[in-house]
Amino acid sequence: SNAEERRVAYPVLRELTERTGETSALMVWNGNESMCVEQIPSRHQVKHLAPLGARYNEALSSSVQVFLASENEDRVRQLLRSGSITLTGVDEDAVEAYLLRLKESMERGWAVNFGETSIEEVGVASPVYDHRGNMVASVLIPAPKFRVSQDTLNSLGEACAAAAAKVTTRLGGRAP
Repeated sequence: SNAEERRVAYPVLRELTERTGETSALMVWNGNESMCVEQIPSRHQVKHLAPLGARYNEALSSSVQVFLASENEDRVRQLLRSGSITLTGVDEDAVEAYLLRLKESMERGWAVNFGETSIEEVGVASPVYDHRGNMVASVLIPAPKFRVSQDTLNSLGEACAAAAAKVTTRLGGRAP
């Protein structure tokens, strides 16, 4: 059950949405999909939502990138090759480039989907860890692309990473 993660994340997500003006969501991984378990909608009229229960399996979805970054590389290769996780033009080079992208996003602290799964949507996502250092959730900010410049993208990423770190701390968790 994700009850504890949800309870702990809720006030942090509210604060995050207040701070960024964009929707914030808590995502969990079920082995081959990222699933929304909590969401605070943006107050803007035009907004992107990750409705409760929504599931994502596109490789370039920002929360999917975050979860896959914690998986074993061979498992990621297998998910991509089998099509469980969808990536267009999935050949050897594309898979290796994708694995490199996952590494870079973990080093940065957030993954980015800049209009790659949906032309008018941007997403940034960051990992949440438990006390064993296992990734248990991801904080996601989905936003309309027209509101997000490359600069804004960075500040959304930083806000997302800070919120995910706060949820991790409140769970008694630690980054590995």
